[in-house]
Amino acid sequence: MRLNSLQPEFIESAPPELTEGILYISIPFRTSMHLCACGCGTKVVMPIRPGAWHITYDGETVSVSPSIGNQELPCRSHYWIDHNKIRWMRDFTGRPDTRHLKPANKQAGHEPAARTEERSSWCRRVRALIGRVTRRT
Repeated sequence: MRLNSLQPEFIESAPPELTEGILYISIPFRTSMHLCACGCGTKVVMPIRPGAWHITYDGETVSVSPSIGNQELPCRSHYWIDHNKIRWMRDFTGRPDTRHLKPANKQAGHEPAARTEERSSWCRRVRALIGRVTRRT
């Protein structure tokens, strides 16, 4: 049975078993987790950090961004958590939907960090080579 809301519970570390309808948030481990809101019982773990998910807490309710898309799971559910309420989106059909991401997150999500590091080290090598050639002439 699909849920309409999740209640936040701030914890130190993960409990041995998750309870349906609870969004567990661990600040020390920068992680949140819950059982999939579709009711399939699968544990959904979301790291809280830039480039992943972030959580907004207003003292009573939580919102999670970006959406939770379980495209690798058989249920293929897709939803937002907005002020504890579940806002259901169309289930995934095989292709990741990134329309909900901000442009900066889209780029971060599709360009691996290693590639960015390669590019910057490549630029440094080219600049050093140009410097050596310039000094010789």
